[in-house]
Amino acid sequence: EPSEELEERFDDVVGVTIFKDAPVERILLWVADGQMPYIETKPIHGSQRVIRGAKADELRRQYGFADGEFVELRCMLNHELEQLLCSFMDGVVVLTPDTLRRKIAERLQRQLERYKQ
Repeated sequence: EPSEELEERFDDVVGVTIFKDAPVERILLWVADGQMPYIETKPIHGSQRVIRGAKADELRRQYGFADGEFVELRCMLNHELEQLLCSFMDGVVVLTPDTLRRKIAERLQRQLERYKQ
């Protein structure tokens, strides 16, 4: 049934913007300790999971974070996701995918330039 198919499609996004043929991506985030309680009680997306144990230790070494938590999402990239991630300011860092990381960094750089004016 088409309505069920549409509902399933919305399971893969934050918000309502769906790009035709967009893949579901693995998004890896670093979340600051102070931000983590909020993100645990109000998940960014239904696929959200916290990475713990040996995998988290490996990610700490790889990315150089001594504190915080690593969170994985599996969803499509869209404007609403970008806006939500930017709303966390320095409490969340996008680690992968590179395309999303660059977009967020560019947005933050533009905002920083506006604050310098």
